[in-house]
Amino acid sequence: VGEHLYPLWRRDFLEIYNNPMIYHVILTGAIGIGKDFFTEIFLMMELYKIGCLRDPHAFFNLAPNTDIVISLISITKSQTKAVLFNQLKSMIDCSDWFTKNFQRNKDKNDVIEFMSPADDGSGKYGKIRVMYGAPTNSSIIGENVITAVMDEANFMQVIEKSKKVRGLNKEFNQAQNVYDNLIRRMKSRYLKNGKLAGKIILLSSRQYPDDFVEIKIKELENDPCVKI
Repeated sequence: VGEHLYPLWRRDFLEIYNNPMIYHVILTGAIGIGKDFFTEIFLMMELYKIGCLRDPHAFFNLAPNTDIVISLISITKSQTKAVLFNQLKSMIDCSDWFTKNFQRNKDKNDVIEFMSPADDGSGKYGKIRVMYGAPTNSSIIGENVITAVMDEANFMQVIEKSKKVRGLNKEFNQAQNVYDNLIRRMKSRYLKNGKLAGKIILLSSRQYPDDFVEIKIKELENDPCVKI
């Protein structure tokens, strides 16, 4: 399916995967330029890397009975399923490599689930799962998240004088809250020798100059670990 990437996207994809320091990708621009398709190819690559390991849990120093999770988050659960999850599942099912080497559990359709390559049938191993939801679904942020996608981050809630934030007259920024939680969890579980095993992707069409993604671009544009 990567053959169908536009040449510009293919160049960026190779640049990201040839540089082991890059763990943060920000995609923005107009509607219809291929951000979602690029993200789905990206997610297949992240799953492929896990599927090539003999024992992912041992490699990442995780308890064997825990799940390794890729989280897909958008403004609503239904939108996340329709835009990213269903298409990713279809692409995996059409892939010869996944069919032969790392086949998903086709009995489950509300999660993309794989057995660990080390699974011996004893039941001691957790699964590798792609889960989807909205920013309010704490389960997809609270797991052993190795890679995460925040789609339509510019359209998440911003509430002034919110009771969700400690202190008076504080602003609750949903995108910032989810982003901080994901980065914290990813670093606590998968940071080794200054490098993260997985990646976080922010994507959204542009709306206003002071949107969350636009602010992140300004903050991180000179960071060698970030590809914009």
